[in-house]
Amino acid sequence: IETDAIDQRLDHVPWTDFSNFAYRYRVRIVNWPDKVDAPGPMFAYKKLGSEQLRCLGAPYVEHCLEGTDTIYPKVVPWSDGELFNGRLQSLSSLNLPQTKLLR
Repeated sequence: IETDAIDQRLDHVPWTDFSNFAYRYRVRIVNWPDKVDAPGPMFAYKKLGSEQLRCLGAPYVEHCLEGTDTIYPKVVPWSDGELFNGRLQSLSSLNLPQTKLLR
């Protein structure tokens, strides 16, 4: 995953705590493949299968080797629309889907 959006060198990506990492650095992942579980508490990078690893890595390798404009996962800064005075907009202003709680 390309992490140019972060102004420091990373030794590793904190996959299992990515939500806190993303909030701290005000970044998000774009172009994450549907076939790969999203980063979070249950994410286990070392347990990904070959198809999942191919989905994550092949587009970036193609981009690097062939210079193509391939879509690949990368970390990008929040857009101006997602920020308000340097802070995430309040949840009340976001359009969230309505769901029912199961009891």
